[in-house]
Amino acid sequence: MSYEEQNKIIKLQEYVSALMKGDDKKLLYLKYQEFINEVVPLDVIKIEYSFLEKGVLAIKLLETVDMLMNVFHKRLSEYKWEMPKKNSFVFYLMKENIQVINSMNNLKKYISNQTFGVDKHAILLILDDLKLFDSHYQKIENIIFPMMQKKLEEFDGLAIMWELHVLVRKTLKTLHEQFNGKIIEKKFVNQLIGKLFFQIQGLIKKEELILFPLVSTILNENENQQMFAHSKEYNYYHLEINNHSLVFESTDVALTISEAKLLLNHLPFDITFIDEYDKVTYFNKTNNRFFPRSGSSIGLDVRQCHPPKSVHIVEKILDAFKEGKENEAVFWINVKEKKVLISYYAIRDDKKGYKGTLEVVQDITKIHAITGEKRLLDW
Repeated sequence: MSYEEQNKIIKLQEYVSALMKGDDKKLLYLKYQEFINEVVPLDVIKIEYSFLEKGVLAIKLLETVDMLMNVFHKRLSEYKWEMPKKNSFVFYLMKENIQVINSMNNLKKYISNQTFGVDKHAILLILDDLKLFDSHYQKIENIIFPMMQKKLEEFDGLAIMWELHVLVRKTLKTLHEQFNGKIIEKKFVNQLIGKLFFQIQGLIKKEELILFPLVSTILNENENQQMFAHSKEYNYYHLEINNHSLVFESTDVALTISEAKLLLNHLPFDITFIDEYDKVTYFNKTNNRFFPRSGSSIGLDVRQCHPPKSVHIVEKILDAFKEGKENEAVFWINVKEKKVLISYYAIRDDKKGYKGTLEVVQDITKIHAITGEKRLLDW
């Protein structure tokens, strides 16, 4: 980093510190205008990271972030970056943003009527639909964030955006509770709707002025394709994505994504993949899963998918796998007169680096009872 760049970051940090203390906004702007006019997306991430490093909580920084976005908006809007290619990962994320704004506008029509009792069912349908947009945030959290953090330590500053995702989820949940309850508190609901609009539109602004330009600048074509490939396990909000556009390649054969899914879903056992960041990123969909999974588990920390009493065992397995001490952990239990084998396998790359854990659950009741031999077809 050049002296000029380093000095700019220092001055912007001073500016943000003064804002957080409540100093006069107009005077501060005039004092630091020279540096504000030179802001680029990466600067915002570096500033946020510097405060997180000092121990400032992400939730505390949120009080200043929206103020900063207003101050930096003009400069960030003028920043030149290569827009995503058609049918690329970020292209579809931007399309999702357009779709969610359409849904919010539909909600606005009902809210303007202020007849919540009459329109309760219609509003609940829209709120249920908006919950599906959470897959957009999951893709950003579980695909973009890890990829960016590998590139630059400062991208840990993206925790601010993750905290905003949490706030949207909380607001939607509270709105659901209001419209599912017996009494709808009109004033409170109006406040919640206003908050939801502010949160979602604020996130779109942060994505399209900071995150997506950084993805375009920092990540190469191959990494963008990798992200798109990973995203195939997630839903896209109100969008149809061609699942045949990518292939799954083995040593000397290639499968389309659809073929690979069929193959995995017809395995005679359940599999779940936990990535290197301990997030559940995939599970197959067999006809009779022993431990049912829902789409909402995708993106969760694996610890959240186990009862509290067994979390310490999960952590012990993951630690041993990551440290290279073990590659396999096997258990068997009796469930409803069936013998169930539960196995965990460390997934490693060509350099033996830890890339995740595979959980395999199999009903071995019939296998366990096998004796002798069977050499003839009996059907």
